[in-house]
Amino acid sequence: MVKLEGIGFREGRKVLLDGIDLTISPGECLFITGNNGSGKTLLGNILAGVLSPTAGTVTSESRPAHVSFERQEAVMAEERLRDESRFLDGNGAENPGRSLEEWVREGRNCSEEEDYLREILSKLGLERLKERGLRYLSTGEFRKTMTARALWEKADFMIFDDPYDGLDRQAAAFLKEMIHLFIQEGNTVALLSGKKEDIPEGTDRMVILDKGQIVFSGSLDEGLSFHDASRSLPSGKTAPYSTVSHRNRDGSAGPLISLSGVSVAYGEKKILSRLDWRIDRGDKWLLSGPNGAGKSTLLSLINGDNAKAYGQEIILFGTKKGSGESVWDIKERIGHVSGDFQLNYRVRTSVLGVILSGYYDSIGLYSRFSEQQKQTALGWMEFCGLKDRKKVSFEELSFGEKRMALIARSLIKSPELLILDEPCQGLDDAHRESVLALCAELCRIDDLTMLYVTHSDAITPVGLSHHLNLVPCDGGGFTGSLT
Repeated sequence: MVKLEGIGFREGRKVLLDGIDLTISPGECLFITGNNGSGKTLLGNILAGVLSPTAGTVTSESRPAHVSFERQEAVMAEERLRDESRFLDGNGAENPGRSLEEWVREGRNCSEEEDYLREILSKLGLERLKERGLRYLSTGEFRKTMTARALWEKADFMIFDDPYDGLDRQAAAFLKEMIHLFIQEGNTVALLSGKKEDIPEGTDRMVILDKGQIVFSGSLDEGLSFHDASRSLPSGKTAPYSTVSHRNRDGSAGPLISLSGVSVAYGEKKILSRLDWRIDRGDKWLLSGPNGAGKSTLLSLINGDNAKAYGQEIILFGTKKGSGESVWDIKERIGHVSGDFQLNYRVRTSVLGVILSGYYDSIGLYSRFSEQQKQTALGWMEFCGLKDRKKVSFEELSFGEKRMALIARSLIKSPELLILDEPCQGLDDAHRESVLALCAELCRIDDLTMLYVTHSDAITPVGLSHHLNLVPCDGGGFTGSLT
């Protein structure tokens, strides 16, 4: 049994959890939900023993395993602290740090269940990646790695926070199967999510949080009715994007972006192979593919973050890559949000400062801004449900709130090319619907070019005009299939 009595949590004067009383019986499956910022993740951290409450008591004899985006951020911060990538090993190669398999094995010291470990890695699609360094994993690959470690630990209390976000269909189906098996075997599960579709089969009880308090605890059917009646985002809000035309700055008649026969490999590992892709001004593209297909690598070739772009047939904004343009020339014309970018946005800045930093493509705000720019930023905060958070530190936001703030940051300068990489990841139902509705609005702006990137074709906005799906290529790596 896990028992919380009078649990409270404060950060300074801010009350984040207040008066939480919750008992979880052995073998119970609990679905904990609420909107972004309601306290779900904080409660999950307390259940997992990651955080101690500032008030109340926790009684637990369980061995918890915890999967969350915040846990991922903590692991990557730890990896950066022990970073040795700047040093070379004895053969003159870059040191990749801890490998995927090494980190999974750290969860439990056991040498007698190698078949079980291989099954976990295989079904999650990680067998081929087991020697890859943690810092070289994509967001989805790292999510699967955390799930593998949780399953390997064989804990008696599994805590999953937004468990399926970042996973492709195969991995999500396997995780659902494992959670169902875990429940059937009489173990305890707490699944935290703002999305009804994540409710696992066999759920015994639903708990709803709002503003740090439990507002409902009871049967699933009653909870769903209560949840539907308490959707939080006000209707009728208008996205404050600029109506200024995204006209062709260069006057060229060619494509905005063009890649011809592009291939990327790291050592013997092929990522992209012979990929052709043309993006014309005003196109609205869906880019999809399974975890590890190279979506993040492909985007890094476009946004100037990957040196592998040099020496290839790549045209960016009418200019051949390597013709004298700077990275900042490229970034000035792009608005970009992704899971990796969120993990690396670590400067302690107010939420208002984070959104304003989108004007300057900076991590943190170091430039003066105009009153008009401030009012635009406040408009985006209103639209994204962050109206009351402008002076709050970005680090104090929930994962979903951070994602909303970074989406606003990517849009504030009305970029020529907008790249939304898994923009709905970590968002509750209400905020996800708002983001999809916003994207549908943006699709109606003729001169705006947009890339919407996802591993799940089901979570896409209305109005996308083209689709590039990354598929396996003969000889290794992935290439593009137009649909």
